[in-house]
Parts: sequence; structure tokens; C-alpha cells
Amino acid sequence: MKCTNNIIFFASSIVEVSYLFSEMVQHGLRCIAFCKSRKLCELVLAYTREILQETAKELVDSICVYRAGYIAEDRRKIEADLFGGKLHGVAATNALELGIDVGHIDATLHLGFPGSIASLWQQAGRSGRRAKQSLAIYVAFEGPLDQYFMKFPHKLFGRSIEHCQVDSHNLKVLEQHLPCAAYEHPLCVQYDECYFGSSLDSVMTTLKDKGYIINNRAGPFSSSMWNYIGPEKSPSQAVSIRAIEQDRYKVIDKLNSRLLEEIEESKAFFQVYEGAVYMHQGANYLVEELDLASRTAFCRKADLKYYTKTRDYTDINVLGGEFVCSQGYYYSSFLYIFFIIDSSPGVVFSTLFCLLLFCLVYLTLV
Repeated sequence: MKCTNNIIFFASSIVEVSYLFSEMVQHGLRCIAFCKSRKLCELVLAYTREILQETAKELVDSICVYRAGYIAEDRRKIEADLFGGKLHGVAATNALELGIDVGHIDATLHLGFPGSIASLWQQAGRSGRRAKQSLAIYVAFEGPLDQYFMKFPHKLFGRSIEHCQVDSHNLKVLEQHLPCAAYEHPLCVQYDECYFGSSLDSVMTTLKDKGYIINNRAGPFSSSMWNYIGPEKSPSQAVSIRAIEQDRYKVIDKLNSRLLEEIEESKAFFQVYEGAVYMHQGANYLVEELDLASRTAFCRKADLKYYTKTRDYTDINVLGGEFVCSQGYYYSSFLYIFFIIDSSPGVVFSTLFCLLLFCLVYLTLV
């Protein structure tokens, strides 16, 4: 927020966090700026570097981004530089929320509510270790949930953390969980279905076809015992803690054929389509080709003053409806409506406005 001639101007939450980030770095505070998405991390880094370029050029290279998608070698280097003090700060997703020792951190910034009370406290707990003082600043977005917590902060700070819940029936979870379980102890559909759910048998058949498990016909329960025979020596090492998907697309810099990072298949069509601007460590890359056969996006570094963002196009079709008429009046006691909702990248179409318009027409009739 800025004030000029008694007029108050509100900057975006991203810019506010960027200014705070730059101030902390300039005052010698080691800081993590937590963001909800990879794109937000890259934007915060780019804006903060622009500010430092004007105020403290020597600190421009002392900050970077840490998030999922980077190759292991790059992540290890960032972790080592942060732990060793070479880096003064990072803009990070929840990939840095837990499980990694980053040394002493003085402050944390939180761009938007992370989604759960547990995540917020876990992120804030990254600073002030070893009985030292710390600072945590939560900068809210304009969304209803963030603004609710701004208006009623006791609802945020007075609430207990949520219970951890995992959908054990999720097929993608089971396909990675079962090989790990079979590696530790043979699985039996008869006795283990109560732990893994009714999908156990079908998922085990899929894993058998992929060559991960085999039916053990030598034991007393030969028809129902399954052992792990997969390609990995330890299947748990192949399970990513950052993403559930195993199919990934590579992002390649065409200039030097360097692998920039890997991205999940479900995100590839929304982030590395032809013509998209992909951000990597604050630099802009223009995607020139998306090769579906090799699952590779080819891009080149470009000096662009814009970035791209996909939009959702929602189309609603009313398939049918019926009004009950009695004695010249319409009654709404019986009404059925079917909708087809199609979401795909394109221009934003307001679903709420469409529904509101339909309701107004309906109320006019009644």
C-alpha cells in the first residue's frame, strides 16, 4: 500500500511480497517466501530482482526459486547454497515446507493462505530454529478465504490443525503404494483388502501386467500371495514426494540442449504449449515446440515483458426443464435442469453470471 497526496494506492499482493522480500534481504535477514504455485514463485523472484537491481545490485544473485520440477542436481545445489549462507533467500512452494534442513532462517513470507492451517504453521516454523527469534508475515490475496482471515484473524490463529487424510482408494496412490508394501511383505488379497480397499485386486492385476509383482505359487497360499519383482532395488526410491504423477515432459533449452526441468503431464498442456512463456529462475523462455511423441517442450530464452496464463472456458447448455402450471399460475415445486459443463483452455466465461441470468428469467416467468 502506498500513500500519495492523501490518496491510497493498493499494490498487488505479489508486488507487496516482493518489496518485503527485498527489504529483508537488504537488512541481512535470511528469508523464505512461500508461494502457492510455481508461477507465483517465479513472479516473486523476477519482481524482487527488479527491485534489488535498483537498490542493491550486489544482492540480485543472492536469491532464487526452489520448487518441484527442477532436476535433482539443481535442487541439491540450491539446498547447499541456502544451508551454507551463499543464498540469502528463496521463493519456494511447499516443496521446502518440510523434510529439508536449510539451516537458520530469520523470517518467512506467506503469499496467500497455503490451503491448511497445518501448512501455514509448518512453513512459519522453518524460521527461528535453535531458540532464536523469528518473523512470519502473511500477505493475503483478494479472495474470500484470505480476506475472511484478515477480518477474523482469531479464526486463523485460534484454530487447531487439521487431521491428515489420505485417500487410500485413489488408484494412482495404490499403484505406487502396493509395490512398496509387497517389497516389505508379500501381499494377499484375502487378508489385505481391508487395508487397501476393494480396488486391491484390480490394481494388483495391473501391476502384474507391468512386471512389478508376481504370484508366489510355492507358499501355502499360493493362489493369493504376491511378491515384488520390479526393476527398482527399492521401490520407495522411485516414488516422488512432490507429485503423484509418473509421466513427465522435459523442458529443453534449444540453444544448448540443456534440460531445464521436468513437468507433470497433466500440467504440460497448460504451461508449455506452443507460444507459452515459461519462467525458470526468473528468466523467460518462449516455448516454440511441444513434441508429444518424445514428451519434450523445446524453448529458447527471450527478453519478454509479459507472461502467459491459461484461462478456463466454461460452456453451459440447458438440456431440459419443466414448469408445473395450475390455475394460470406457475409454481416452482417441480423443476429439473441438466447442465453440460465443458472446461478447457480459452477465454473465461462466467458460470455464475450464466446461472444468475437463468434464475432471473425463471423468476420472471413465475
